[in-house]
Amino acid sequence: MEAKVSELSEELESMRQAKEDIHEKITQSEIERTKHDQELIRVKEQRNERKISHYDVEQQLVLVREEIERILAENPQYEKPNAGTVEQLKQQVERLERRMRALEPVNMKALEEYNQTAERQQELSENLDTLADEKEEIIQRIDGYGQLKKETFLEAFNAINTNFQQIFAELSHGTGRLELEHPESPFEGGLVIRAQPRDKKMQRIEALSGGEKSLTALSFVFAFQRFAPAPFYAFDEVDMMLDGANAERLAQMVKRQSESAQFVVVSLRRPMIENADHAVGVSLRADGYSRTVGIKEVVIPDEEPLKALA
Repeated sequence: MEAKVSELSEELESMRQAKEDIHEKITQSEIERTKHDQELIRVKEQRNERKISHYDVEQQLVLVREEIERILAENPQYEKPNAGTVEQLKQQVERLERRMRALEPVNMKALEEYNQTAERQQELSENLDTLADEKEEIIQRIDGYGQLKKETFLEAFNAINTNFQQIFAELSHGTGRLELEHPESPFEGGLVIRAQPRDKKMQRIEALSGGEKSLTALSFVFAFQRFAPAPFYAFDEVDMMLDGANAERLAQMVKRQSESAQFVVVSLRRPMIENADHAVGVSLRADGYSRTVGIKEVVIPDEEPLKALA
């Protein structure tokens, strides 16, 4: 379970980093699009100015032509207009036409720039939309992995809690349970272990006696073992604080659990040694060195439980 949660956490962190990278790309794209928007506005203004100038010239040309027509209409007696006046009008018309032609290349260039800028703006907008979609997809994947991580954790927690309640009842003839400080957001809080040994009130593990704490902690370990067994366990005098009845129940529990895992237990208590498949005695020699003795059959007198190992 821890490996799966760790893997999900690593992938979640990777997705968060990808999200930050895309967010930075979006920011840069928005800055570039803003620049192009400003350039587009400038080109539009320039084009409008050219259009206005072109329109003014055309209007002046129309007025001149109308003036010529009006003069000719008002003076029908003249078969030929005054040469000097007509020449002046022609010159003015030509001058205006030259001004119009002079404006045409500028207008075409402005139109080309406008089209290029508009295309670039469209490209940036499409890129921005793509990045926004990718960002949304990553956010959804992050949320999905977060939910999967939570579901996996709660599945394991509920199974271990059920095991804990059963095992604690076997060891202490009492009741116990595991609680999350924040059930809705389990990763924002810790774990609370509550236990009620027989004939006592329900308390947090911190308020229990030494022996009660040992039984509660061992129940928690066995609950984990039942959910995700390990091949090997090492206990060091875990029965030291227990009374005779509880030490006997613990020894029997270890005996049953040893069917699916190997236990190496350091103990000075008779029940644990009697239930062991193999026992090795360790004693201190007169020269200060330790001496070990292997025992096949464990036969321990009631009055001297440790001398059989010497």
